[in-house]
Amino acid sequence: MDFTLDSGTAQQLLKSLPMGIVTTNAKGEITWANDAMLRLLKTRSSGGKLSLDAVEELQPFLESKGTFTVLDPNSGSQIWLRHVAVDLAGGAGRSHIFEDVTEAKDFQQERDQLAETVRRQSPTDELTGLLTQHALMQGLLPLVSLSRRYDMPLSMVMLEIKNLKAFSDHGPNAVVATGRLLKEQMRWADMIARVGEGQFLLALPETSKAAAAQLVDKIYPLLTQLKLPGTDLQPQAAFGITEWSRNDDVKRLIRRTEKALDLAREDDTRYAEVM
Repeated sequence: MDFTLDSGTAQQLLKSLPMGIVTTNAKGEITWANDAMLRLLKTRSSGGKLSLDAVEELQPFLESKGTFTVLDPNSGSQIWLRHVAVDLAGGAGRSHIFEDVTEAKDFQQERDQLAETVRRQSPTDELTGLLTQHALMQGLLPLVSLSRRYDMPLSMVMLEIKNLKAFSDHGPNAVVATGRLLKEQMRWADMIARVGEGQFLLALPETSKAAAAQLVDKIYPLLTQLKLPGTDLQPQAAFGITEWSRNDDVKRLIRRTEKALDLAREDDTRYAEVM
C-alpha cells in the first residue's frame, strides 16, 4: 500500500530535519530554508519569511560545490558541509541539501595523520625499500658516538635527481633505479635513506670526505648511463658532501649535508663540500 504525505506534514518534516535545506525557484531565487539551515546564519528571519539579509547570507552556500567549510555562528567552530542539489519536478526549481559531515571529515583527518605517523616511523621506504630518514637518523646516533669517542671519520652524502620532473609518469622508475644503483655501490656498513621525492642520504662510516668524493665520482657516470623503461632520459644528479666534526650531532651533520647540496645546486656543479 502506498502512503502519501499532505503538503503541511511534508513541510513540517523538512523544516525539522537535521540537515540544512534551501529551495530555489526556476529563476534561481531562494524561496525557503529550513531551521537547520537558518541556524548556520548570523541573520535570523522573522514572521516566517526570509529577510533580505538572510537571503544574501544563503547565496554563498548555493555557490559552494562538493564539501566545504563554514564557521558555526553559535559555537565559532569550523564545520564541514556537503552540498547536493536536486532538480524539482517540472522544472519548478531546485532543492539544495547541506549535510554536516564534520565527524566523518575529522575521522578522515585523524586516519590520515595516523597513517603519516606510521609511515614516518616505518624503517623502510615503501617505494625503494631503502631506510626512511627517521630510521637513518636513529642509525646515525651510535655512529656519531663512535666518531666522537674514537675520532673515527664519518662522511655524509646527499644526492638529488635534478631532472626528476622531466620524467613525468616515469619518475618512480627513476627513483627506484637510482636507489638500486646506490645499494649496489655501497658497502654493507653504509646506510642509505630516501629522504625526499628524488633525494637520497648516504651515511658512510669510517670514510673521509675525500673518500666520499671518490665514491661520488664513481656513482655519477653510472647514474647518467641508467636505462629506464619508457623513456630515453637519464637521471642528472647533484651531490652534497660533508664530514663529521667535533661540534656535530646527528641533526647538525644532516643540516650541513643539506647545505652542501644547496651549494651544488647554486653553482650547478656535480658536487659541493662543506667543512
